[in-house]
Amino acid sequence: MNKICSIFIAFGLSLGLYQELRILSFPHLEDGNSYAWFMFDAENRSDLVRQLPPNWKSRAVSYLMSGAWVDMWGRPDLSAAMVADPSGKFVMVWTPRKQHDASVVIASYYALIYFFICAMLVVFLKEPIIPMLGLFASILGCSPSSLIPYLMPWDLPTMAAWLAIFLAYRWLKEKPAASRPWIGLVIIIILGGLIKETVLVTTLFLFSAPWRWVYRVLTVIGIIICSQRLNWLISGASPAWVFSIKQGMESGVNSWNPLLLWPVLFANAGSLVLMPWLLWRRVRSHRDWPLLAVCGIFIVLQILNDLAWGFYNENRDWLELAPIAWILISELLFQNQSGQPTSKEIAGEMSPTT
Repeated sequence: MNKICSIFIAFGLSLGLYQELRILSFPHLEDGNSYAWFMFDAENRSDLVRQLPPNWKSRAVSYLMSGAWVDMWGRPDLSAAMVADPSGKFVMVWTPRKQHDASVVIASYYALIYFFICAMLVVFLKEPIIPMLGLFASILGCSPSSLIPYLMPWDLPTMAAWLAIFLAYRWLKEKPAASRPWIGLVIIIILGGLIKETVLVTTLFLFSAPWRWVYRVLTVIGIIICSQRLNWLISGASPAWVFSIKQGMESGVNSWNPLLLWPVLFANAGSLVLMPWLLWRRVRSHRDWPLLAVCGIFIVLQILNDLAWGFYNENRDWLELAPIAWILISELLFQNQSGQPTSKEIAGEMSPTT
């Protein structure tokens, strides 16, 4: 019964997210905020690689996913009329119907992925409500209307990939003697790397695999090469994500100033503030060094990225870490409520339940 109630809550939250993003995604060419739609659906996906900047070429699969969703709905007619504004200048204006169709397509795509994320939480967690609510707040916190909303086609799919990898990792750690099931985690990470290259940070989870160290290191290297090679074959262009930080430094968006990092405290609805303590607590109780390595390296790389591009330009990238943060927070809260935790409570009841 608890699972049924949780699914009902997940459906309600997904519907609420859809309604909110539908309003935020409403395109207005006359206001210059059609960016959300044109990022969601490349006009000419057959020439996708040419349209993308160097640091996005390894994310072409995300555009193919969102583009397939657009095709399933029936591509809205994006032709717009030229009308004169009060000053006599001609501007492009969409009809209300075209604007509505575009916003429905975008919002439904993100809401469906969010519901899928909630479903994973319900299946694999004993107490999924706080993580679901936390992720809801994190998504809306990264989608202010002034940024139209500033969600890219890969943001929520990447969040789902991080969650799936983390849940699989936690489940596998409870079966240290089993070697073959870890191959499944390898496959999930490779596929996740096709969505966005930052998912490949999670290869460090494989340091917990019951293999020799040399095999663990070779597997990590092999996953990165394999994932990006597959993306190369799909997109037709070599991955250029290694130039991301350099490009940001040269663009002049922001200078390298540590004082720019203060908004990081508010990332993911503030959950990032607790991450260092939660991770260290996990290390002390479970010797979970791979989790600390994955999250720590991602945080460092993201801070460097924020210094290059500016927090308010890239705050949505923190969404990748949000599932882990809210799961750890939920475990802490329910442990405090129940007193002395059992090993299963600390582990978060990661095995599927009925």
